[in-house]
Amino acid sequence: MKIIFSPSKEMSFQSPYKEATNYSDKTKTIISELKNLNKDEIKNIYKISDKVADEVLNYIDNFYIEESYRAIEMYTGLAFRKFDIDSLNSDEKSYLDEHLVILSAFYGPINPEKLVRPYRLDMNIGIKVDGLSLKNFWKDEFNSAFEDGETILNLASDEFSNLIDRKKFKIYDFDFFEKKDGKLKSHSTISKKSRGLMLNYICRNKIENLEDLKNFNLEGFKFAEELSTESKFTFIKTI
Repeated sequence: MKIIFSPSKEMSFQSPYKEATNYSDKTKTIISELKNLNKDEIKNIYKISDKVADEVLNYIDNFYIEESYRAIEMYTGLAFRKFDIDSLNSDEKSYLDEHLVILSAFYGPINPEKLVRPYRLDMNIGIKVDGLSLKNFWKDEFNSAFEDGETILNLASDEFSNLIDRKKFKIYDFDFFEKKDGKLKSHSTISKKSRGLMLNYICRNKIENLEDLKNFNLEGFKFAEELSTESKFTFIKTI
């Protein structure tokens, strides 16, 4: 069983290792494409401000320096903050290391312990690599990261999870809603927070039996059987 998770644009550089990152050949190909871009091209392709373009250029210029970060510590977006890696004990971290796959538009599918450098790249950015969109460039690699028929718990955003071939694997999805005045609502903030909480719950309980997922109850969420299916777990938080 594997758990897929999305990376985040928000990053922390608090705990560096004095080691260079070991890039795959595919990531090196992306780096070569990025190094060919000037600032105006980056602003146009990324659709970003002058200030953010300078940040991207700085990342590109420093891909090969001898300083890197554990992926699970570098990403600090909302889902990662709610996951809270520091709350896990050593056994729970071992479970995480065995089961989690972070799907990155820059690194591909990676283990949470992989040493990485900061970058800014997502699947929707219009750069071509070997003549392919990033989605097509990574699709085969994403699917080869799992064994045929393997169970995959999908805690990733559609941007990444849609690249996984549902015919090859047993994929289980998760929906999270807040209920107020009898009405259900869901948006990206709810989804990100809840995916992080669910990953924390899975690791803390070292889940192996899918039925145990229904007991998830962090921050007031409860399993909603009437809105769930054989391949989708739905949870509601009443506020």
